[in-house]
Amino acid sequence: MKFALGRFSVTRRIFLSLMALFALVVASIGITIYFTLARSIETAVLGNITRDMAIAGRDFGNWLAVKTGRLEVLRSAVLRFRDDPSTLQTILNDAVRGDAETPFVYFGSVARGKGAVVEAPGVTRMGQGYFVDGSGWLPEADFNWLERPWFTPATLTDQAVVSSPYIDQGTGETVITLSLACRTAAGELVGVLAADIFLSSLHQAVADRRFSAASSTWLVDQYGRFITLGDQPANTPFGRPTLFEPGSPLTALRPAMQAKETTSGLLRQSGQYFASAQVPRTGWLIVTFGPIQDVAGLVIQFYRALLIISAAAMLLAIALAIIESRHIAKPVKALAKGALALAEGDLSYRIRLDNLDEFGQLADFFNQVADSLYQDHECLEAQRAEIVRYSETLEIKVAERTLELNEANTMLRMRNDQMEEEVQMAAAVQRKIIPTEAELPVCPWLSFGARYQAMANVGGDLYDVIDLGRQSYAFIIGDVSGHGVPAALIAAMAKVSFRSHLLPGRAPNLVLSEVNSEMCQLIGDETYFLSAFVAILDIPTARLTFANAGHHPALLRHVDGSVEELDIADGQLIGIAERFVCSVGSVIMTPDDKLILYTDGIIEARSRSGEYFDLSRLRSLLAEHGAARPSALVSSILEEVRMFAAGMQQSDDRAMLIVELTSLPDVDCPVCDDNEGSIEEASRLEAEGQLASAAGVLEDLRRRRPEDTVVMNRLAGLRRRLGDLAGAERLLRTAICMMPENADYRENLQTILAAQRD
Repeated sequence: MKFALGRFSVTRRIFLSLMALFALVVASIGITIYFTLARSIETAVLGNITRDMAIAGRDFGNWLAVKTGRLEVLRSAVLRFRDDPSTLQTILNDAVRGDAETPFVYFGSVARGKGAVVEAPGVTRMGQGYFVDGSGWLPEADFNWLERPWFTPATLTDQAVVSSPYIDQGTGETVITLSLACRTAAGELVGVLAADIFLSSLHQAVADRRFSAASSTWLVDQYGRFITLGDQPANTPFGRPTLFEPGSPLTALRPAMQAKETTSGLLRQSGQYFASAQVPRTGWLIVTFGPIQDVAGLVIQFYRALLIISAAAMLLAIALAIIESRHIAKPVKALAKGALALAEGDLSYRIRLDNLDEFGQLADFFNQVADSLYQDHECLEAQRAEIVRYSETLEIKVAERTLELNEANTMLRMRNDQMEEEVQMAAAVQRKIIPTEAELPVCPWLSFGARYQAMANVGGDLYDVIDLGRQSYAFIIGDVSGHGVPAALIAAMAKVSFRSHLLPGRAPNLVLSEVNSEMCQLIGDETYFLSAFVAILDIPTARLTFANAGHHPALLRHVDGSVEELDIADGQLIGIAERFVCSVGSVIMTPDDKLILYTDGIIEARSRSGEYFDLSRLRSLLAEHGAARPSALVSSILEEVRMFAAGMQQSDDRAMLIVELTSLPDVDCPVCDDNEGSIEEASRLEAEGQLASAAGVLEDLRRRRPEDTVVMNRLAGLRRRLGDLAGAERLLRTAICMMPENADYRENLQTILAAQRD
């Protein structure tokens, strides 16, 4: 039975074609993915081998540390029995017998005279000095241990010194020498204690570390000389006597291998992989080699199979596309021919298609349209008459619709005017919230420069300067996500929160944490958040402490023109999560140093070419023109930003606050006086019964000394007597927060609370 594609719907044929094309795309993507995956597999295998090498290096380091620890224990015995060589020889002899890998342990004093006298087996005295060997060996009469290579290097350090490997003439074994200087508690050098250690167990341990059948592992010293030669001593890597000999593939990698704890890679020219790890405290390396085929063989086989499958899928997709295009083209041509005949006025033309799919349905529909054209022609005249009648009433309907549109436009204008009035009111409120330069605190040792440029009528940036008293000032810069009235409202709430929590003695990171808790309650369920940078300057010490909550770090322009970025390791955005992590940093300012706080609207301004103003331009501008007064410097920076972004619409709010430390206060500064005269005046007025006047004097003093808890306590007592129990309670609670250890404040607060209950 002949298979007829015409019996399938066009939708199904298109679906089949897309599936074939989809298979082709998947095969192509699969090739790309698995090429990348293969590289990842190679990297992972090398990573595992490298980790094993690092473990082997640490194992050898631990083995060496154990030997060093035993030598340090023997050093205590040397210092204790340095005047009794025979007892010392017995102790060293016990150490030799207790460790099969340590055949020789010996000690040479710092003094050496002439004439060798054997006092006991293994003990040779030469003048005021002596040489003790734990194995009982006696040196020749001209033996000078002071000139031995294990003696002098040990005297130069307090750590154990590891020698290069060498062949012991007596045993024929490969050994290393550990030597350790022996000093008294006063630092006087007594002599050097040393031990020869066999590396025979290490030979086998290194040779047994294989990561594939054809791999090999070697231990080399800092010069690339092979310490362990495995089970085939003549078959060294690359057929060379040393690992880093000129012409070796690892010659160029020597600095990296000796500088990093672990290294690995593929040596494709020689068809091998390698991995190395440093041996702690020795400068030696443990290195393994093997054929690349062991790492990537299965991956290459997978490539070949995948390429064959992908090629077959591509050929199949092409064949399906050709067959489908031919079956679709035939009915399309027939429909096009009928459409041309109908356009020429041949209403008797009919399309003949045997398809049962959508093309067959379209041909039937085409024939029905041709049959209905006669009827449509007769309906045209009736419709034309209806159009004439409708045109006579159209003018009236247009007038009615125009009136309705005018009324709607009037309502829209009224609503727009109302919204504009509300926006203007919000802008006026925000101008009250964000101080101008003239509204910033006046301080004889500080000079300020500040500007705020909102993107629209209102914005979400803020800055503030708060006088904390005791010659301490807080500086705030913040940026609320988003723009417009919602951002301005959140900025206003943030300013109130900062001012309520910035109290004398509080660290800036603690203030940010408390503001975060408060803002999470206010905007935690919204899509807004706040970045902020808070700095507190203690003028007498010139110490600036700061904390950052996801804001751009502030810049400190020193008097020599250098610009320092005040950054810390952590600090998250405000209003996102109740758990808040933030560190605190500090720096010392000098006179004429300037602190620059800014928002991202400055460094993210874009030119016509799409280039950002960026931080580097701002730093260059500060370094070159930063000696100007803060007010002039702010104006200069904002003008540079405006010229840079000329022709582009402002895309974000811009705010900048610059604080200059102009000088430091003298020790006997009158501003720092205790104002005892005001307290005495308040006491006099209180004694005369003028409670309101006394409270006024203390209120004025509190504005000048907001951190003085004594003033708070005295003023709370006057407010209680004047009947303001709530105000007295607030003052006492603030004083207790600042001095929780004061019992008088707590007792006075309990009196106020009892009076409120009564």
